[in-house]
Amino acid sequence: MGLNYAHSSIYYKGISNNGSSPRRPDDKDGHYVFSIGENLTPRYRILSKMGEGTFGRVLECLDNEMKELVAIKVVRSIHKYREAAMIEIDYHFFYSCSCVQIRNWFDYRSHTCIVFEKLGPSLNDFLRKNSYRSFPIDIVREFGRQLLESVPFMYDLRLIHTDLKPENILLVSSEYIKVPDYKGAVPYELIVNAEGQEDLLQY
Repeated sequence: MGLNYAHSSIYYKGISNNGSSPRRPDDKDGHYVFSIGENLTPRYRILSKMGEGTFGRVLECLDNEMKELVAIKVVRSIHKYREAAMIEIDYHFFYSCSCVQIRNWFDYRSHTCIVFEKLGPSLNDFLRKNSYRSFPIDIVREFGRQLLESVPFMYDLRLIHTDLKPENILLVSSEYIKVPDYKGAVPYELIVNAEGQEDLLQY
């Protein structure tokens, strides 16, 4: 049985369950400014920062209602990123065992917040922390099989994932992965550019 990465072993002390955050201006890039222990709505309590990217920050939070850990992507308060987040939400509600699932979403102080199941590290982070030692060949084959299962699922939605890389593949266990980031997926169709010419979508 593989090691399970889906749950944190960290126990947090001294954090109020109703520690609502004071209103602060966003930073210069439109990121939400927070402190550990504050809430995103009364339901979600911020435990740690998991990562940051072009679209926003991902926070590890405690779901006070379901009593479980979740990952919340707090999207930057910039119109184009908020629009992209709504597209991501629309597609994520289709179920696939190979793709990370949305648990909930809400708007908080002009930030779209997307609640995901909390999984383990990305393949890239896992390899880096283990001095880039290679996976056994059987595990590589299994990861490849799971990735190939996720591709036709996206194709059925008429999507191409344009950012499939080790940073965007998350470990569920030592033998099981999921693909997040539908923000990296775009409609599989012809794009009409400003000159009225049709260009095939490029990977």
